[in-house]
Amino acid sequence: MAFAVKEINENPQILPNFSLGFHIYDSYFNGRWTFGATMRLTSSRDPFVPTYKCDTRDNLVAVIGGLDSDTSRHVATILSTYKVPQLTYGSASVMRNISPGYSIYQMAPNETLQYVGIMALLLHFKWTWVGILVMDDDNGERIVQTIWFSLLSRDLPKFQNYIMNRNPSNAKGDGFIKDFWQHAFNCVFQDEVLDELEGGICTGKEKLESLPGLFFEINMTSHSYGIYRAVYAVAHAVHAMHSLHSKHRTMMNRMGLTLLGQDHWQLHDFLRGIAFNDSTGNKLSLNENGELVAGYDIMNWWPAALLATARREVKEGEQFCCYDCIIPACPEEERFHSDQKVYARLMLLSARSEIRILNFQQVSAESGETSLLLSCFFFSWPIANPIEFEEYSQLALFEDLIIVPQNYQHIMALAFAVKEINENPQILPNCSLGFHIYDSYFNGRWTFGATMRLTSSQDPFVPNYKCDTWDNLVAVIGGLDSDISLHVATILGTYKVPQLTYGSSPVIRDKSLGYFIYQMTPNEKLQYVGILALLLHFKWTWVGILVMDDDNGERIVQTLSSMFSDHGICIALIERCPRSNFADELLNMGHQGVRMITKVMESKSNVFVLFGQSYSVNDLRWLPRLSEGHWGTKGKVYILSSQMDFISTVYQRTWEADIIHGVLSFTVHSSDLPKFQNYVMNRNPSNAKGNGFIKDFWQNTFACVFQDQILNDVKDDICTGEEKLESLSGLIFEMTMTRHSYSIYRAVYAVAHAVHAMQSLHSKHRMMMNRKGLTLPGQDQWQLHDFLRGLAFNDSTGNKVSLNENGELIAGYDIMNWVISSNQSFNRVKVGRMEAQTAPECAFTINGEIITWPSWFNQVQPISVCSASCPPGYSKRVKEGEQFCCYDCIPCPEGKISDQKDSNDCYQCPDEKFPSKTRDFCISKYITFLSYEEPLGLSLAIFALSLSVITAVVLGTFIKHHNTPTVKANNRSLSYTLLISLLFSFLCALLFIGQPEMVTCLLRQPAFGTIFSVAISCILAKTITVVLAFMATKPGSRIRKWVGKRLANCIVVSCSLVQGGLCAVWLATCPPFPDFDMHSMTGEIILECNEGSLILFYLTLGYMGFLAIGSFLVAFLARKLPDTFNEAKFITFSMLVFCSVWLSFVPVYLSIKGKYVVVMEIFSILTSSAGLLSLIFTPKCYIIWLRPELNKQGRINVGKKSKCITVISFLQ
Repeated sequence: MAFAVKEINENPQILPNFSLGFHIYDSYFNGRWTFGATMRLTSSRDPFVPTYKCDTRDNLVAVIGGLDSDTSRHVATILSTYKVPQLTYGSASVMRNISPGYSIYQMAPNETLQYVGIMALLLHFKWTWVGILVMDDDNGERIVQTIWFSLLSRDLPKFQNYIMNRNPSNAKGDGFIKDFWQHAFNCVFQDEVLDELEGGICTGKEKLESLPGLFFEINMTSHSYGIYRAVYAVAHAVHAMHSLHSKHRTMMNRMGLTLLGQDHWQLHDFLRGIAFNDSTGNKLSLNENGELVAGYDIMNWWPAALLATARREVKEGEQFCCYDCIIPACPEEERFHSDQKVYARLMLLSARSEIRILNFQQVSAESGETSLLLSCFFFSWPIANPIEFEEYSQLALFEDLIIVPQNYQHIMALAFAVKEINENPQILPNCSLGFHIYDSYFNGRWTFGATMRLTSSQDPFVPNYKCDTWDNLVAVIGGLDSDISLHVATILGTYKVPQLTYGSSPVIRDKSLGYFIYQMTPNEKLQYVGILALLLHFKWTWVGILVMDDDNGERIVQTLSSMFSDHGICIALIERCPRSNFADELLNMGHQGVRMITKVMESKSNVFVLFGQSYSVNDLRWLPRLSEGHWGTKGKVYILSSQMDFISTVYQRTWEADIIHGVLSFTVHSSDLPKFQNYVMNRNPSNAKGNGFIKDFWQNTFACVFQDQILNDVKDDICTGEEKLESLSGLIFEMTMTRHSYSIYRAVYAVAHAVHAMQSLHSKHRMMMNRKGLTLPGQDQWQLHDFLRGLAFNDSTGNKVSLNENGELIAGYDIMNWVISSNQSFNRVKVGRMEAQTAPECAFTINGEIITWPSWFNQVQPISVCSASCPPGYSKRVKEGEQFCCYDCIPCPEGKISDQKDSNDCYQCPDEKFPSKTRDFCISKYITFLSYEEPLGLSLAIFALSLSVITAVVLGTFIKHHNTPTVKANNRSLSYTLLISLLFSFLCALLFIGQPEMVTCLLRQPAFGTIFSVAISCILAKTITVVLAFMATKPGSRIRKWVGKRLANCIVVSCSLVQGGLCAVWLATCPPFPDFDMHSMTGEIILECNEGSLILFYLTLGYMGFLAIGSFLVAFLARKLPDTFNEAKFITFSMLVFCSVWLSFVPVYLSIKGKYVVVMEIFSILTSSAGLLSLIFTPKCYIIWLRPELNKQGRINVGKKSKCITVISFLQ
């Protein structure tokens, strides 16, 4: 600083009537001290009164500093209030985030250039595995790079002389030099010796040039040169301001007016855009943003002494070619860290880094202190190109370093279409089409500028002014990406110039702005439907989505999320890809890329849908290099939108392309153009006159240099111009027309046909107007819109091209499969199609058999689901807290099935069917009933008939021996009635066997109830008659008159009539009917008789039970009567059996199902009837058949003669 001020004050050409001075304040890297020092600069210092300035001789013009970004920020906070210019010479990147009110000028170029240089250096030496060291702050998080760039500086011999002549004796007023001198030379001045002296005495004659360069450099460093230029910038700005002020003062004096004084803020107008030559003759200038327009030098630190002492040490377990370079440590380091090895590492330092030694003590070059600086690359401000490090413009974009040979085909498609049209006499016969090509650089500012040039005069360029008539703008084709298209449309909308986009269509939120955009691509909704159909076809229900981090990406995510969820597809992962046009954002993109590829690789989804820009495939190819070893173990299927196309940069020519192997891409339907291939094959630099792109394309594509462009020694081959484009790999350049090229081709034809139609119509109108003596107005661009909307024509291949009323192409999509062969050749295979104007069920077609899947899947169709498919017989149950695609498989409950995979619910079979054991299909039930054909039914029928025969035999026996005492005893007529009822009871069981019919159902239960009631009534009458007969034998008993047949008959009739009445009511109200029981037995449809009314059914059974219990009680009371002809004991046992059977019947009847209910009822009827028959009539038959001698009255017991004779007489 002092040297610059000295030079300026001695230069009469700069500030001739002024002298510059300066104050130096130390910030101590502390915010509080920095604020205090800045306040002293802007206030009176003696005494110090903040914000008050009373001395006029010490005017503050500008502030230079600070060295670090935080210090600069603190200073700017104060200076912004006073509008004092601040020129920073250190870290400047953080200044982007500072409020616009800060008046900061950077004596360093825009950092964009530094990032480009870092990337170029890494790519040149093919360093793909680098480390990063940054400060632990917000700035370090944003900028992750460590190549040391420094300002492009020039050697200043005068400065070296100035330094070498500086010493404490001649540096009056320098309050720093003594402290610096003592620390630099490790000595103490005599007047400052207080205690015992450890170092030598400073003489002040020590030579600064004798110090090691690690502690002090005689040459001007980058930061020093930044300060030097900052002082000159301030001086020249002040000089310009004073010169202009002097002119104005002279004019004002002539007019008798007074000119106001000069303030700090006025200096800003002269600093912005300032340009001057410094003392070395170098031109220095600041742009409108206050940034230095300069470049970088790349410097190499090379401590040769360290390299000479380095040795190789073979890595343990490795071959001799694998070794480490070991640098010996200093003796102290060996003593305290004998087991530690000091390794050399290549350090790439940023421009804001510089050697800073806090303790100026000499250290030998061989010491371990300098091991980290071995072979450091030092960049000094413009950056170089990737190979020869020649200067680039500070506005160089990242695309200047990334040459995409495939995009040159877009230019060739445009030229080919224009050539065809101009050679075709049927289209525009009296006109010739021409074209201009502008590069947008993926930058809004450049895009706006290029668009303005299109609509204005070219030479000279006067915005919004058009004076040449031969170069008429008809339409604009572009841009390739949506943002660029929108920027172009913003300008063209004012002039109503048609714009035909061939890339992704922009998102236009406000339709009223008057954009005139025509899409040479179909409506995006068709693409969404096609992607959905593709996912559903392959049953991919767990997919990821990668979109650009912009408004268009958000719109796509919302649209796809709704569509996918409606069709049972879940989104496993949504990642928003950062987008960048400048190299200063690439490092941040790299970090986000690492995070993104980690999530993609860890995701369970094997399928990802990508909606990106034209260059997104290039970003995709970076992902394997960003992944930390994961890529070799996993593969994904990528479905690319039509906006994305394959591109490969020059530096990627040797990269493997496995990541795009097996990609499925949606592309606008196109046709092969053999003439275009011939056109491309015949193009070379020798015959492409007027093509300003072909030489750059040729050199970058074939990695050669043309002879006339060689400036220095080159390592590349010499371009002959005869190289064959068809010899290039498809990864570098494709001979067949790509989707974007075909869209450009169709766009040119669309414009030509629209212009042709407009001119044809205009010619007809002109003829009509001429006949009438009128003049037709000229043609304007806006008239072309009426012909573009709804345009329809056939291109050179015969395919129909048409636009709808919204300016969208009416076409379908092809589904292409990208295949990378073993020799890294690139092929596109058409595997499907999505038609636009076809029935929905026929619109989507695909041939999955010819698809080549990524290598990871071994040519097996990939599966992309959150949970494995549930087999038939299971249903899905969504896992708690997860999406509906993530579920557990639950077996179907009893009685339900699922006959398809991934059923949401199980359902019941129809009533006529039942589930299989695996519950995955329904089986038809078979009809069942108790039939005579089955063994059980036949057995019961035989048993019933047998018992009926036995009963008939007993009845016949009783009739035959009706006059015997045994038959006469206990009322002969009751015995007959009982036997007949038992006979009918056995025969009644046959009504329960066989297929139920209306007649059998009506007769079954009423007949059984009535017949059994008659039988039990007979038994009850028998027991009552016996009891009354014995009671009537007592002398004077009045019961005698009740004993007789009339009482018994009355009991039988009355009891039977009650049961008959119940049955009549039953039949009248709810009669039984044939029915199907489909639910009681699995797999069976039971034909049965529905009882109609269970209440009446149980009343019937209950009434029989009541009679049976009554008979049992009466018989139990008569069991001790004389037993020669008394059957009370037998009735008691028979009633006991009867009651036991029917009491057991009720719970069994309620528990069993199916035809076994009928079996149980038949069994109860037969067993209870058989019990009555056997227990009551077996003793009688025994006497009649086997002991006839007992069947005589003479065998009656004598002691009981009178009584028995009386009873018998009563019973008869």
